[in-house]
Amino acid sequence: MSESRLNIKQVLLTAVITCVFAVVAGVGTYILTTKEAELTYSLSSGPALSAEGIHKKIFLIEINNSGRKEVSDVIASVKVANGNIVEASREMALGIQATENRTQNEYSLNCKSLNPKEKVSISILAEVPTPEYTPIFSVRGKGVTGEEKYQSSKVKSPLAFLLAGVVAGLLGFITSANPFIRKILKFTPVPLFARAFFRSGSMVGPFERNELVAYILGVCSLKEQSDRIRFSPSEISYRGATDYLANEAVAASPNERSKFMSALKCFLLIKKINPASLDVIKSTLKLLVQVNDAEIDKIQKQAVHEDVDPVKLRNRIANLADESKQSRNVTNNSN
Repeated sequence: MSESRLNIKQVLLTAVITCVFAVVAGVGTYILTTKEAELTYSLSSGPALSAEGIHKKIFLIEINNSGRKEVSDVIASVKVANGNIVEASREMALGIQATENRTQNEYSLNCKSLNPKEKVSISILAEVPTPEYTPIFSVRGKGVTGEEKYQSSKVKSPLAFLLAGVVAGLLGFITSANPFIRKILKFTPVPLFARAFFRSGSMVGPFERNELVAYILGVCSLKEQSDRIRFSPSEISYRGATDYLANEAVAASPNERSKFMSALKCFLLIKKINPASLDVIKSTLKLLVQVNDAEIDKIQKQAVHEDVDPVKLRNRIANLADESKQSRNVTNNSN
């Protein structure tokens, strides 16, 4: 009798385990094989240029098929209420079929289809009622509505920094007290990692970041702006520096404007920048000089950690600034 009860328990247990694994396998297979449609978009703008009560502003909209399924009949529309669209342009990969329609205050783009990871960019130069104005924008496709993509900076836990500080303090005490351990650690990457951590983007002192930004402005022939940053009594972020350069560039002549854009390109060579600040740098370059993603990716592939090899970083910054300078000279000579 006891043996039959044991067999029943074994059968039930086997059945339950089999059922659980069947459910887990089914859910996993569904997640891996099911293709979901998803459209995301981001809207950014440059600084407003105001004169005699007229405000002109550039807007950049990027539509991205961020899902795993083709989306057909993608329609993106921009409406500038109480304003006027002066110029409009689009950028997309070869092979994407699209038609556009434009009125005085509205622009729409209809893409026949977007494959996964494909994206379309729309640039709008518009007269707007106020410098802070944001146009009405919508994007939708067959069976899916676009969602705005928000970028948020990652906030590191204060507890993590506290624990890291304690560990670093103990390591410092041990290595300073014992010459043999100090000799061993000399040939390990520990000092390199520790130095890189404590001088990460959020831990760099105010004047260290200011000095790097000032150096970039200096090699890009922006001496006045370089001195202003270098001798500033307060810290400047990469995002703040980008906004500052964008405002200066809008009011500058075309030749001078290229110097500011050269400086922004040099920012892309810095390996450790907050993702949200990096997005601001990229969107500003696209807005003011129509830099495409391919050029941005090419520069970013040369990025260097400032804490790991500051000399290499500065050499690459100087080389990129020199290339931009030679390009300006060629353009000026041809004119």
